[in-house]
Amino acid sequence: MKTRSADGTEISCDVLGAGAPLVLVHGTGDDASVFDRVRDGLAGHFQIYVMHRRGRGKSGDNQAYEMAREVDDIVSVIDGIGGKVNLFGHSYGGSCSLEAARRTSHLRAMMIYEPPNIQVHDPRRTEIVDRLVAFIDQGERDAVVRLFLHEFVGLPGEVVARQQQRKAAWARRVAEAHTIPRELVEVSNYRFDPAGFTQLRVPARIMCGGATRAVMRETVKLVSEAIAGADMREFSGHKHHAMTTAPDLFTGELVEFFANHL
Repeated sequence: MKTRSADGTEISCDVLGAGAPLVLVHGTGDDASVFDRVRDGLAGHFQIYVMHRRGRGKSGDNQAYEMAREVDDIVSVIDGIGGKVNLFGHSYGGSCSLEAARRTSHLRAMMIYEPPNIQVHDPRRTEIVDRLVAFIDQGERDAVVRLFLHEFVGLPGEVVARQQQRKAAWARRVAEAHTIPRELVEVSNYRFDPAGFTQLRVPARIMCGGATRAVMRETVKLVSEAIAGADMREFSGHKHHAMTTAPDLFTGELVEFFANHL
């Protein structure tokens, strides 16, 4: 499936399965492949639309960038499907999905996993983002991916080195490296405004890993309390990427929630 976003950028989705539509939106530093371990299981229950967010995979891009364009992309996909649509957003894709939920009348239900909501200034985070931007300006795309994974995500150096050995996957990350700093800049500037969600009336579940950072749990609590009827759920023992560390648990959670809101 292809749609045209408000600024003319072409946005592509992989479409699998049959049934009620479910749109999957990935986060920063990832692409559509982050859902590879759960897409077949979900496609057994829904018609899933796995988004290639702008600048990645099969989608186009635009030199001008801001979070609002990502929100437009998600709205274009949801409205392009027609009828009522379920929505799952992960990380920064979750923040974009939350904002998109206020802009469409075609949403049936949504689940959001660990949306970033930076409420305090973190000098170290700012310094890392500045270095990432500088690397992009210098054309050092490989360095962007290594720095992001090691110092921002917190993966040990040996884990990053092993990822580099997966040539095809690493080449894809490097090709998409320019999306990382621009999204982190938007994350730093974004503030979730609870007052803006008081009129949102769709079933919602806001999730986090039970072993994730405290700031993530605080954000999930803030978002869940802002949306009428939303609930909060933790994946015990898991962190930011439950779709890869616990694919069966993750799939079961989505199936159970969205099946109850058909």
